[in-house]
Amino acid sequence: MNTRNNDVLPSLDVQRRKEEEMKQRKMHQTEMDSRMINRESRDFSQSVSATTDTKMVDALAKVRQSKVSMPDELTCRNGSWMFDKSLKK
Repeated sequence: MNTRNNDVLPSLDVQRRKEEEMKQRKMHQTEMDSRMINRESRDFSQSVSATTDTKMVDALAKVRQSKVSMPDELTCRNGSWMFDKSLKK
């Protein structure tokens, strides 16, 4: 038996489906790459916008003035109890 005859060429439909799948994968990867690149600048812009937003600045000031905190039982279970306990002193 000749081993060269074992290599079967795929049909034209199969080749086209594979090519279309490869195009879709490449297009998807390109889109994901562009999102990753734009994420850093978008995050920075959002943080700058938040600092210039007067409503957010006023709301944060009110939160900082408030004496309301989480219960010790809850914060102890979530691991932030030691940090919160040191702030209350």
